[in-house]
Amino acid sequence: MADAQTLISAGAAALIVSSIALPITLRLLRKRNLVDVPTDRSLHTGATPRGAGMALAFGVAAALAVSGTTLWALWLAPLGLAALGAWDDIRRRPALLRLTIQVLIAAIAAAGLASALGGGPVLALVGTLLIVATVNATNFMDGINGITGLHAIVWGSAYAVMLTRIDQTAVVPLAVALAVVGAAFLPWNMPIARMFLGDSGSYLIGGIAGLLSLTLLIAHEPMAALCPLATYAADTGSALVRRLARREHLTQAHRTHVFQQLVANGWSHTRTALVVTAFTAGSAVMGVLGLGRSASSQVLVLAAVMIINAAYLLLPRVVVGHRSAQRMGDECE
Repeated sequence: MADAQTLISAGAAALIVSSIALPITLRLLRKRNLVDVPTDRSLHTGATPRGAGMALAFGVAAALAVSGTTLWALWLAPLGLAALGAWDDIRRRPALLRLTIQVLIAAIAAAGLASALGGGPVLALVGTLLIVATVNATNFMDGINGITGLHAIVWGSAYAVMLTRIDQTAVVPLAVALAVVGAAFLPWNMPIARMFLGDSGSYLIGGIAGLLSLTLLIAHEPMAALCPLATYAADTGSALVRRLARREHLTQAHRTHVFQQLVANGWSHTRTALVVTAFTAGSAVMGVLGLGRSASSQVLVLAAVMIINAAYLLLPRVVVGHRSAQRMGDECE
């Protein structure tokens, strides 16, 4: 059980350790020349050190240690996935190899969590797919300054509230750690990126989000579990559908995500990250409001989340239409 003092201590440990580890990690990344070099598909213009997730993993580990959790799955998924991402940050690995190891780590962690919390093999299988999906969606969406750090704060905060309300307090310190390490990283990445999370960071944050969502699924709260992830799912899913329709190779870089289109249409990284996060926050709030409600209320929550994210997917068209209207107005003056 995690009381308020334990949560405060876990959050403080995550903040202190991450804040100490981040500048050390930056120096090591520069020394090893581990940088992202922009390509013609990138939304950045300068070579930037990648791998800040390695520092955040120490912060998460500190929070788990202080909380005294005995659920080994809460250690395995975040730290195992962060280590896999760090391996790729240090030297690029084949996509199929990374996916295979992701599935293995997710399957073991999901089975362990389901067993500990009273879920069966079906939920373990669903959890495996969920964790792998959130890891890769977070990795795909980690393309502009601030977006993943902001989402870590929203996801961690929303899941902490919901897990507390359903008395899954043993998992709450992990949600607190997610929010805190996201906040610790933001000054290093927004508005100016001094370093990127790298795969170590996106795997870490996505893995934790998937694990927290699975906890709510095991507690028979599917809407609460999935609502915070809805905007990332909508953006990633729509991009994949468009790319499949064009017969593009899915492992190649692209600019078909909604957030990429917004930046391409003149929005700053900060504005875009804040707007995307606002839609995620709206979906997360719907999940909190629907927690423990009747079936009819859950249907209303689902409808609201679908409307929120349909509006999100339409944003690029709205922005283009607004710019066209502005140009026409300027021409008429």
